Amino acid sequence: SLALVPLGAFGLLHLAHGALGIDNAVGRQLPNRGLVFVAILATPAVAVNVEAWLEAVPARIRDRLPPVAPAAAVFVLLAAVTFRSVTTLEIGSVDRHRPVDDLRAAAQILADDVPDSARFAWVDGRSHDLGVPEPQRWLAWKADRSSLTPFGPEYAPGSGTVSVASNGPPRAAVDEWIDDVRLLGATHIVTGNEEKAALLRGSEHLEPLLESEVVALWRIASRPDRPTGTLALTGISRVVGHDVNRYDVEVVRDVTGPVEFALGYSPSWHATVDGRETVVRRSAHGRVELDLASGTHAVELRFREGVDGPAARAVSGFSLVVAVGWWGRQRRRRTRSEPVAETGSKSPATARR
Repeated sequence: SLALVPLGAFGLLHLAHGALGIDNAVGRQLPNRGLVFVAILATPAVAVNVEAWLEAVPARIRDRLPPVAPAAAVFVLLAAVTFRSVTTLEIGSVDRHRPVDDLRAAAQILADDVPDSARFAWVDGRSHDLGVPEPQRWLAWKADRSSLTPFGPEYAPGSGTVSVASNGPPRAAVDEWIDDVRLLGATHIVTGNEEKAALLRGSEHLEPLLESEVVALWRIASRPDRPTGTLALTGISRVVGHDVNRYDVEVVRDVTGPVEFALGYSPSWHATVDGRETVVRRSAHGRVELDLASGTHAVELRFREGVDGPAARAVSGFSLVVAVGWWGRQRRRRTRSEPVAETGSKSPATARR
């Protein structure tokens, strides 16, 4: 039931989406965001009913056909329905499997030019037909580089600093916008939006790397007072290790004081300085901020949500114990209620055990 319920709900929701003709950004996300997770709550009830239906099958058929066979058949059927419903869901006139050559060229430049611990910014909006429905995600996957996106780990309600990148520059403050993007660890800017590209084109803070009819790509110019690709915005820093939710940074400071990092603030950021826990604050600009003394420090920044905490693990463990205990009790009750053969022998289920 854990496999069947989410998959069945996903397929049915997408079919309903297509039948209702919903064509807006929120509606397209509902089938695979939220509603399928709600369907998982029905799994215990579905499991009880599936087991009851299997018990209703005549014994001569049930003995020849193990329960895994009908479950597998239903799973294949639902998988086919889901695949068909998703592949026929149109999001604009795009071919999902054939990104245009200019987008491929941009991905190669990003892979070669963006440091592994840095990121690029994608300016969203009315883009040309680039051959993929989500150019930013495709570029991040193909280039194996992170993109500065509101869906990143540090995005949090009220932290508009991160989402400013995807919105693009305002006409009256292009240079200020470029600096904001630089201060969030981005080294490059990419867009398929001609209107936004026209605002960025010619800026002295950008070095053009690719300009075509459909894609524009720039490197943010680095200067001694405005370095790019650095995580600490004051002092000298070097990323010595990182993964999806962790940065290990070596920071050299001349003076004692607060240090901002090129990460949008979230309460889920935790930090250690030279192995000791330290307080993480939100800076005036919505970024992660720590207090550091002068000298060289090893800073670890780790993104850890509340569900990773001991309380959440205890709740999950308790729920698992209760579920297994309830299932075992139901099994024992059903075994006791099975009729005993006239010969006095135990029921087939009991004899098998």
